[in-house]
Amino acid sequence: MAMRLLVAVAMTSLLAVAVGQPPMALKIERRLSNVSTKHLMMLDELRHIRLGGGAVQLPLTGSAYDYLAGGPYLTRVNLGNPPRRFNVLIDTGSSPSWVACQTTQEGLFDPGLSSTSSILTCLDNRCQKMVHDRSAVCDISSNSCGYNMHYGPGSDVVATSAGYFLSDMVYLDVHNGKKQMSSYSAPIIFGCSNLRTGDLSDETFDGILGFGPSPISFSSQIYSLELSPKVFAICMERSNGGGVIVFGRPLELGLVYTPLVTSQAYYGLNLETIYVNGQKLGLDPSVFRPSAGYQTFADSGTSLAFLAAEAYDQFVSAIAAAVSPSANPTVESGDQHCFVPSSSIDSAFPDVTLHFEGGAAMQLRPKNYLRSRDNSIYCIAWQKNGQRVTILGDIVLADKLLVHDLENMVLGWIDYNCSRPIHVTTSSEKKNVNSAHESQKISMPIAIIILISLCFIFRP
Repeated sequence: MAMRLLVAVAMTSLLAVAVGQPPMALKIERRLSNVSTKHLMMLDELRHIRLGGGAVQLPLTGSAYDYLAGGPYLTRVNLGNPPRRFNVLIDTGSSPSWVACQTTQEGLFDPGLSSTSSILTCLDNRCQKMVHDRSAVCDISSNSCGYNMHYGPGSDVVATSAGYFLSDMVYLDVHNGKKQMSSYSAPIIFGCSNLRTGDLSDETFDGILGFGPSPISFSSQIYSLELSPKVFAICMERSNGGGVIVFGRPLELGLVYTPLVTSQAYYGLNLETIYVNGQKLGLDPSVFRPSAGYQTFADSGTSLAFLAAEAYDQFVSAIAAAVSPSANPTVESGDQHCFVPSSSIDSAFPDVTLHFEGGAAMQLRPKNYLRSRDNSIYCIAWQKNGQRVTILGDIVLADKLLVHDLENMVLGWIDYNCSRPIHVTTSSEKKNVNSAHESQKISMPIAIIILISLCFIFRP
């Protein structure tokens, strides 16, 4: 796919302050495109995995311009010995990590050139565990631990990544809190992809780094090496596309928590109801209930947000009814729910509140459900999902400190300026989510910090 690249790497001035040992850091950058809502929906659909199924980060799409969604967040990782650098997407919505891997094409990972590379065989205990978890298959003909990930909406396969798993070294930067940095290496398992179709064959990135809850994810492997407690937080800044991922427990006051639904695939939540402009929507309580076959999960790798079909029409109608009379309705590029406000969007559009199990509420401003290509016409960016699934993507999660806590099986958040320092502790805490703020500390080891920089990509 032909494209012109204008790269502007701008490191954030973030420095998380760790209590305990020096924090580990990886740089993250964000790739942005001036793309339509329809294209973003297609990219999001590519990410919703049917089979196959933190540190670092994966597909976080968006833009450094307000209300303009674009391409994914990336990080650079060094793999192998001698180390080679790869640009990979950061993804909290999937677990297996992989890089493009062929010996016949320059620029791709070649395990034969790494002295520390080891291909996982079918008899390897690690492969057998992944086969049991359905994240790998045994290829008897080559005696390799293979994978075949299918991406697409529902039963439609629109992109694939296939290959085999291997173990090799990843190199991480360690910040000691005094802006001094050293290097740390650790063995991880990742996929060597020799087949990519659909948008995954695009050369704008080299692979995916997964932060899902499965044992094969990058974050889970960091936990198993005892490099971090089983907690990471991500903060994505909307205004400049920067942010940070921190391994360790943030100490910020005001964090609220809701229980995670047990799953190895996603960070599932129990969304209970939605308020628009202070008014509760008259939704059937079962619309979001897992026991009724519905799912809700937070996925920083999805650009927009997808609302279960049974809730979508009421949601859009409630917003349209609460929009200021000074915002004239219009149609823009096929988007049916668009407006031209004569004042700021905060005064022209209503606030939204998501209520979760345990009394946790997530307050959303208009920027969390609107998008615009020119800051004059604003369209509702949440999309209808006919598969009983609600996905809270980047547009919802930006400008929040989002804590993924697998020790206590809770997800926490607070509105946050991601350019500010994030104070973390290496201790564990036992949380009572019925009281969203109560906790009890228990000692634990290290914290890991990942800085995000910015990379623009403009398509012709």
